[in-house]
Parts: sequence; C-alpha cells; structure tokens
Amino acid sequence: MATFEPMEVPTTYGVTYMSEVYVAGFCTISISVLIVYEYIITIADEVRHFWHGRFTGSKILFFMNRYALLSHGVLSLGTTVSLNTAGCADATVLLSLCIFILYATEAVFAAMRAFAITGYNWPTALFVLALGSIPVWANVYLITRTRYFVERFGNVVACANTLDVSADSYFTDHIPAYYSAIIVGALGSILSDALVLVITWWKLWGFKRAADRARVSTPLVAVILRDGSLYFVALAALNIVQTLVQIYAKDTAYF
Repeated sequence: MATFEPMEVPTTYGVTYMSEVYVAGFCTISISVLIVYEYIITIADEVRHFWHGRFTGSKILFFMNRYALLSHGVLSLGTTVSLNTAGCADATVLLSLCIFILYATEAVFAAMRAFAITGYNWPTALFVLALGSIPVWANVYLITRTRYFVERFGNVVACANTLDVSADSYFTDHIPAYYSAIIVGALGSILSDALVLVITWWKLWGFKRAADRARVSTPLVAVILRDGSLYFVALAALNIVQTLVQIYAKDTAYF
C-alpha cells in the first residue's frame, strides 16, 4: 500500500469535483445512518436471541456479519470529514477489511447451505466456499496495488485512490487489471449463488413433487424453493449492476 501527497484539483474541474464530492458524501451519510438505525432498533432482538445460551458457529457467523456491517457504516462516516493522506489510506483499508468479512460470511453461509442440502457433502460445500471467496481475493489483489491520496479544492477534501502503475503503463496495466479483478470477483459471487440454487432445486424439487402427489403439505420446502430463487435473482442483479457501474466509473473502488 502506497500513498501520494495531497493533490490540488484543477480549477476547470472544480465545479464537477464539488458536485461529485457532495453527492458521494450525502449518499455515504445516508447509508451509514440507515445501518446504525437498523442496529439500534434490532439490538433488543439480538440480545434476546443471540446473547444467551451456547456459543455456536452460526452465532459467530451472525456476529461477524452484523458487526462488520455496523463497523463499515461507522467508518464510512469518517471518510466524509477532512483527512490527511495517511488517514485516508487507513480509513479505506479498514473499510475494505469490513467488506472482506462480509464477503467471507456470505461465502461460508452459502457453503453451509450447500453442505446441509446435499446431505453433508464436503467436496460440494468446499467448492461453493471457494467460488464465494473469489471476491475477497480479487479485492486483496486490488488493495495491494492501490495508492491513496487526498484531493483538494479550496476547503473541500476527499479521499481518492488509483492503481499503483506508471503513467506509461496505465492503459496496458491499470485498465486490464482493474476490469479483470471486477469481473472475476463478480463471476465468483454469481457462480457460487447459482450453484447453491441448482443444488437446492435438484434436491428439493423431486421431494416436493412426491409430496404433492401424496397430497402432503410441505410449506418449508416451498418457502426454500421460492425464496432461494428470489434471493439468487436479486443478488445476481445487484452484482451485474455493481460491476457495470464500476466499469463505467473507471474507479478503483472495492466491490
């Protein structure tokens, strides 16, 4: 991880810069406040259901997911205040670590679901885990090649970053590396979710058909099939949209 000295934004770009900084700042604050608000209104449920009894793997997964998201929301607020270059780099790395934890918990949850549905098949669960972990390693690759700096225009400052390559190799090294990491990371998430969906349908659809022929109600199976499909479609759509936005923006933002 490297840093640059603060950079003054050219006057000709000032209006656009101010607009982008303020819009990004307001979006960040809105999302962070929503995350903190959700935590406040659900803390009683957390205490009731998770703070008592035996400490299990599912509880660990829950706390990792919940507090990584909360930490991300709180730390994001820190990037909206004036920072020096070192503070900018530290804040961005900490935010990235929170994202890594969130991706890791998602991958573990998908692997646990595949493990249960396949009747405790370890190879399948590990393969799902490997696919779901790809976004983590793609982001690790990007963060090790990123330089951080502060952009200034008058009294307005913002954290910025770019891949650590020379100007001469920007289009031969920066663009291919950035696009490849984004696409590979997104494909890993999509394939992991798709594999879990296929496994779910494969294992439960036959069971549901047999139950329907016997006129036996299976509400849990119906919910898993319906909600699992909706979950995959929603996540796949979000991954595709996020990938397109990042490619269009041409920024080194971790996904």
